[in-house]
Parts: sequence; C-alpha cells; structure tokens
Amino acid sequence: MAAPGILPSRYVNGVPVPTSRKTLRMKEKYIILLVFITFGTVCFGAFMYLPDMRDRARGHLRDVIVPHPGGVGKIVHDHKGIDIHLIKDRDQLGEKIEMDIAEQKKKQKRIVKDGEKLNMSKDDTLGFKQNIENDKERVRQQKKEEDARKRQSEMEKLKEIKQEHPGGEGAQGGAPSEEDVLEKRNAVKE
Repeated sequence: MAAPGILPSRYVNGVPVPTSRKTLRMKEKYIILLVFITFGTVCFGAFMYLPDMRDRARGHLRDVIVPHPGGVGKIVHDHKGIDIHLIKDRDQLGEKIEMDIAEQKKKQKRIVKDGEKLNMSKDDTLGFKQNIENDKERVRQQKKEEDARKRQSEMEKLKEIKQEHPGGEGAQGGAPSEEDVLEKRNAVKE
C-alpha cells in the first residue's frame, strides 16, 4: 500500500491521483485576462506618452480618426483638366518648405553665434575669468562689511540697558517697584 501524502488524494487502480483540478476556473481565467490587459494598457500608455512617439502617433491617428474623403474619379472644376485643389496643395507645401528653410537658417545663425562665443582666445577667456573672480571678491568683501555692521549694531543694542535708577553697568539695583515683588523679596530675605 502507498504511503499517504500530505494532500488528500484518491486512488484509481491502485495509483494515487490528486484531487486538484488541472485547469483554471472561469473566474481565475478572467482575473488573469484582466491582469494582462492592465499590463498591456500601462505599457501602451507609457509608450505613447514618450515625447517622440506621441508626436509621430498624432499624425497617424489623425488619419485613422478623420479619414480622407474618397471620391469617385477626379473632381475638376474647369474644362482644361487642371485640378485647382492640387495646385493649392502644391502652394501650401511650397510655403511649408520655405518656412522650414527659414527656420533652419535661423538655427544655423544661432549655432554660428554660439560657436563664436565658444571659440574665444585664451586672453579673452582669462579676462572673463578674472572679471568673475573680481566680482566674487567684491561680493565677499561687501558681505564681510555688512556682517561687521550687523555685529556692531547688535553690540550697541546690548549695551543699551533699561535701568530703574542709575547704577553700575549691567545692574538694575534698588528696590523693586511692584509691591507684591517687594513682599516676596522680603520673605526670602527673612
């Protein structure tokens, strides 16, 4: 006879067969499906929200959402066979190309200008460094002077002491002006 296992089992022709199922229940299948769908949605969202992919996808999705009107044959408005819409599209394309070329020229000018700033001689660079160091030193000096002025004003404030009557520096001396304080003082003295 076979030794009993930890899990309950049944015997078929003397061979132990586990009582557990070999497949998942429908609820379990739906839960697994939901997990995969959620994972896919998160991955798709992360992929589509990357800046490069978002810009590329906009153009393609626009074509899918708003389809181009399809017509039967070619719509021509004049009798010479020239499509006015095609001419308009060519003009718009030409304008866009000109705008792109102008923008590229601006970028090139900026790059050249920045390159000139970067290609300075060593003397100019050392001059700029010296100016920066001088400014730093001047700021440090101003801060030291300001701190010294603050310390001096604090010291003067500390020297100004309220005195009930003239006495030594830092001492108020004399009898207290309030009666209850005077009584407590006398009680302590006794």
